[in-house]
Amino acid sequence: MSLHFKGPGGATEHRWIAWALLRDCVQHYLGGERFPELLRVTEALGGRTGVTLGARALRAELEAAAALLDKPIGELAISERTRAVTSLAWSPGAMATQTQLASMSGGLPDIVGGAPQTLRDVFGPVVLELLRITDGADERATVVVVDG
Repeated sequence: MSLHFKGPGGATEHRWIAWALLRDCVQHYLGGERFPELLRVTEALGGRTGVTLGARALRAELEAAAALLDKPIGELAISERTRAVTSLAWSPGAMATQTQLASMSGGLPDIVGGAPQTLRDVFGPVVLELLRITDGADERATVVVVDG
């Protein structure tokens, strides 16, 4: 499963897990209420209709989230919702957005793969590519997100 993003500076596609872990870390460390555009990407998951975001607002949120990229992998946070999906243990209570360090809740999900050293290795490409496609966005520019 992947997410497709199309903005004023082009398009990019990323695995849903990279975006989900970015979202979880933003919620854990920075407080999700300050990141409404980033969190709205969830609405595109699962075959729902696409989501249209303000490009300039999304860019500002991504610039703030970029502060997380150099954290060591031991500081990766994961929500109950993401853990449930990656462990194939989905339940009605799995919509919970409460986060904790992945190391405290079963370790890094197998679906991530590789041997990441920092959070940049997990979701850095998502942040950097979304910054690229929103570079120079004006007030009316949008980013459309669809589940692919």
